[in-house]
Amino acid sequence: MRNPLPALALVLGLVSPAVAGDDQLTAQDVAQLKHLLQPKFLVAEVIEAASFAAEKCPGLHLIEDNVEAEYHSAGAADDDTHTPEFELMSAGGRANAAEGYAKNPAGWCESMWSYLGPAHPPMIKHILLQRD
Repeated sequence: MRNPLPALALVLGLVSPAVAGDDQLTAQDVAQLKHLLQPKFLVAEVIEAASFAAEKCPGLHLIEDNVEAEYHSAGAADDDTHTPEFELMSAGGRANAAEGYAKNPAGWCESMWSYLGPAHPPMIKHILLQRD
């Protein structure tokens, strides 16, 4: 079984295709990846998906106060939201949301409601979407 870290690092732009292709990550690559995958940066993907859902899905609205609470629950400080890492993860979250929406808008909207609405999984600490 191949190690998934090189492919993930390549997708995230942390290493060049030549490095990712040989399945060997350097210590620096691993450190960059671990840094980027901290909850305080991963939360950007979730927030971006919620925002996209509020824009595209009829009847879904972002709960602004809970967005900030979700950032802080993940350990993000206000300064973290202006970092390249946070921006990278936000862009990835938006791209993933757009891709899922393009494939099946109604199904994607329902899945976001399930994931970010009142019945959210424990990894999401706050309800991020409300429905009319």
